[in-house]
Amino acid sequence: MEKNLILDDKYIIKNKISYGGTSKVYLVEDIKKSQIFACKILDTENKFFKNEINILCQISHKNVVNIIDSGEGKITGKNPNKKYLYIILEYCENQTLFNYIFYPEQAFGEKYGKYIFNIILDTINDIHNMGFAHRDIKIDNILLDKQFNIKISDFGFSTSLEDEEGNKRKLKTILGTKCYIAPEMLEDKKDKKYDGKKADIYALGILLSVLVCGTYIFESAKITDKLYSWIYKKKYNDFISNFEKNFKDIKFSKDFIDLFINMIKKDPNERFNYNQIKNHPWMKNIEIDNEKMVKEFKRRDFYVRSRIDDEEVEIESNNNNEEENEQKIFRNENNLKSYYSINNKIKIIDENLIKNIIKIKFSINIQNEVQFMNSITNLIYNNEKKIINQSPKNLSFKIIYENEEEEEEEDENNEFEFEMVDLIIKIELVKNNKKKYYFLFKKKSGDYEQFLTKTEKLKKLIKNYIINNY
Repeated sequence: MEKNLILDDKYIIKNKISYGGTSKVYLVEDIKKSQIFACKILDTENKFFKNEINILCQISHKNVVNIIDSGEGKITGKNPNKKYLYIILEYCENQTLFNYIFYPEQAFGEKYGKYIFNIILDTINDIHNMGFAHRDIKIDNILLDKQFNIKISDFGFSTSLEDEEGNKRKLKTILGTKCYIAPEMLEDKKDKKYDGKKADIYALGILLSVLVCGTYIFESAKITDKLYSWIYKKKYNDFISNFEKNFKDIKFSKDFIDLFINMIKKDPNERFNYNQIKNHPWMKNIEIDNEKMVKEFKRRDFYVRSRIDDEEVEIESNNNNEEENEQKIFRNENNLKSYYSINNKIKIIDENLIKNIIKIKFSINIQNEVQFMNSITNLIYNNEKKIINQSPKNLSFKIIYENEEEEEEEDENNEFEFEMVDLIIKIELVKNNKKKYYFLFKKKSGDYEQFLTKTEKLKKLIKNYIINNY
């Protein structure tokens, strides 16, 4: 974005922090107060965006990202007749908790995981007591401020737990990230309804497993997921056996396994409530205090900020001919050289580029690039069993992870419609001027968190193939 752009005559727009499915997030400076904030900006009407403003204005909590301001205004230097919706939020400069697991590639384990989970659990319970369900609890929506305090964010999918008359509401709309969505939300029923609190408890159970294990246990709460099928069938001993086989390097306590299972049971009425979780034996004797937790965050922060090979890049795209631009820019690495910084982030000052990239580098001698990419395509297809569109001419292919559920009907609670977008990842082979090869993983659509998770799996497959065959 150009320098000195000013939003609503109040905020200097600095640089883009991130973007999601509904908005872009920028770092802004309050002109009068000279303070730095995060700012979500949207250039079109959006129900989720206005819903987030409404919910945040009703929630005040030390572990929730606070809303500072909101409004609709013009951006100096842009279309003079166009107005943008915006929310000014406190800036959590230590980013998302997701980074502190997946960038060091290390789980927090039970001791540290328990400390973090306890804070998140209490915060969600307070939100429930204020009368709201979050409905998008996930590791990517847990932020860390300057002092590494935990802050829950993204309330666009939140909703009231009661109707206008004060009666308990049953919800209907499918919302959230696929691997966190409760099974009752995915059932194929015309009169499908669910309890917002119990759906949040399920998501908290999945989040707990990510904290302790460092990865996602299920792709989706469906019988087609091999591990989840034991939960679906209520064969919990079989689940425990298969769960522990999947994580041979981790020694789980019996109490952790018991709590985890009771938070993710298929029948929401059998799921633990807040008091049962809080009083569970695993939640007793929290050994980690804030000082120790901050020290651990700082240790991991080194890996987050010094990550070199797998740095993601965020770039705006305003050009309809995206494929042509991708080939033009990334076929020759010279176009990128001047934009490398000390931490290997690529900052490209051009608006006609692509959005999300992760790259891996390797030094091998490839005699036949097309044949090599065909073998990689077959490798991915045999392991992922997903739709693959190949383009041998451009040495690339796309993997399409189709979502199984969509919500198209308006429900009686006047909730928002939500469509689950397919995750599409493009993998491209690129050669630099020194004849070294790169793989570029590009998110074409879908959830950012799922993109990172799938990419980690794909990278391991490719690296193992190269080690064994070259």
